Amino acid sequence: MANGYNFVAETQDAIYLLEPKARNQMNDAEVIAKKEVAVKW
Repeated sequence: MANGYNFVAETQDAIYLLEPKARNQMNDAEVIAKKEVAVKW
């Protein structure tokens, strides 16, 4: 959460960790790895 623009959204059914990315970052290996870890969490 280095950039300070991350968000946590809670609903009755789930907790979402939101870390917005630019379109050109979507295939970055680090971004993909973070997504996979977040989905498991």
